Amino acid sequence: MSAVAVTPGAVARIRESKEVLKDELNVQVLDFDGSNDAFRGVLNDGTNKLKCTFAKDLFAKENNKMVKSGAVVKLTDVVFENSEALVREFSFVDENASPEFKTPGATGGGKTVPGVVNSRRSQPIASLNPYQPQWTIKAKLAVKGNTRTYRNAKGEGKVLTVELVDSEGTAIQATLWREAVERYENVLEVGKLYYVSKGSLRPANRQYTTVNNDYEMSLDGKSEIVEASEEEQLESAAKKIFEKAFEFVSIGDLAKRVNSKRATCDVCAVVKSVADLSAVKRKSDNSEIQKRELTLCDESSSTVQLTLWNALATEQGEKLKEMTNPVIIVRSVRVTEYEGVSLGTLGKSEMQIFELDEAAKASVEEGEVPEKAIETAKWFKENGENATFKTAAEGAGLSVQQRGGKLAPLERQTLVDFQPEEIPSASDKPKMCIVPRASILTIREGTMWYCATPEEGNNAKVEEENGQWYCAKNQKTYATCKRRYIMGAKIADESGSCWLTLFNDDGEKLFGHTADEMHEFQENDSDKYDAILRAAQGAKKSFTFKLKSKVEEYNNENRRKVLTMSMNPIDFAAESRSLLSKMGIEA
Repeated sequence: MSAVAVTPGAVARIRESKEVLKDELNVQVLDFDGSNDAFRGVLNDGTNKLKCTFAKDLFAKENNKMVKSGAVVKLTDVVFENSEALVREFSFVDENASPEFKTPGATGGGKTVPGVVNSRRSQPIASLNPYQPQWTIKAKLAVKGNTRTYRNAKGEGKVLTVELVDSEGTAIQATLWREAVERYENVLEVGKLYYVSKGSLRPANRQYTTVNNDYEMSLDGKSEIVEASEEEQLESAAKKIFEKAFEFVSIGDLAKRVNSKRATCDVCAVVKSVADLSAVKRKSDNSEIQKRELTLCDESSSTVQLTLWNALATEQGEKLKEMTNPVIIVRSVRVTEYEGVSLGTLGKSEMQIFELDEAAKASVEEGEVPEKAIETAKWFKENGENATFKTAAEGAGLSVQQRGGKLAPLERQTLVDFQPEEIPSASDKPKMCIVPRASILTIREGTMWYCATPEEGNNAKVEEENGQWYCAKNQKTYATCKRRYIMGAKIADESGSCWLTLFNDDGEKLFGHTADEMHEFQENDSDKYDAILRAAQGAKKSFTFKLKSKVEEYNNENRRKVLTMSMNPIDFAAESRSLLSKMGIEA
């Protein structure tokens, strides 16, 4: 193949042409099929591929000589129709089969690079939906995550998550899978513009995305990512377009984001204090992570603690320590309930720093300092330096532990809200919530109970020995045992699902029978046992759950475990009163 060159960007030129192309374009033909008068194949220019159909009369002109897969042909009459190329005239350049041609990547290693094309039709990200068969967006690569390896029934593969932003400032999360990762992971550059097409869309899983978009994008081996022309790259940089729109949340409103589906946001604030650099050890591999605490304030007369991690803590943190009350804008920070309300940076967080005096004197027209930073700087110079502040939790009326001697009522949450993507440390305190309405989808069969002592108030486990039951905890032997429920179940509400553990009292509510009775049915009346199990599962029966989430370390990995504290039939009257109370209506 090295002796015969294909035409760079040939596929992109064919796809973008609005009329018949009669240029001489050298391409490789792959997967040629001449059976049943189909004459179909795939055109390859070393970077991109395109399905094609050859006109039937072409092969009569070539004395019925078929095209071998891997041959190189010169296209002299081709048109793009119905998402594929129709070849109406060609000649052989090299009719011998050769390995698939790939343009060497910028970093070597035989990777392909995205083709470069001039301006082409595209649509805004905001207009995308899962029901569009074809679409193309023009977007900047704003965030590029780390490539991860996964294994499932189909084997091992790679996955890469990125964020794309269009000229309207709308962002979307895109996930590249398998072949797409192989093609693009080493050549995609943050800050560059690309045309993205032939992907699929689905509703965003709020448990795993921090981008404010109803949909997320999936890109596979059929998807195309083509780099925009140099002129377009320069134009977007000069006009400062293709910037993700800020989602500023005032410190006083942060409490509303705790444990919500949109638990990340952007903040603009004045730095009141900067702590020294410190380090914590990661339990998984005992490595150290650098951290630094900042105290922020803003026009809401509230303060909040922001934790900077890794490079932001060392580099930006050291710069902040040398300044007096600088204004910062931090994009994509996570809102957590630590100490009521607090903030933490993520791997994709970005920070802008402005001197207080310079920001207060700046003008929006100059374009050097964002308008929000100017407003915050002026507020602090005029009113903030001597203001009295409250914490974000106090301002929202939240209680960190107790308020007025009584425990604060548990928050009602959906299952997705209760299980944020980031798993906390095993040393963190357990979380609790109320899930107003959920159904049991599946009960994990096998061991749904254990054998306990028959003593009232003693639920210790016993083992059968020679027809009797021995308790290792109190070293007593019993003639009988009492079976108690402890089972795994999957529940679901309108937001998602969750595996949890159910205990004895709730098991009896669910089945209407004790564990001993269910054991008896299992042994002697399997039809009744199966009927009770079927009746307990499904969306027809709903309950209100009080849940507890804690983190346990297993094989040096933190894992979330959800336990049921109580499960009760829904009290519709009480739930209605609760909703009316939140609306400020007395019931």
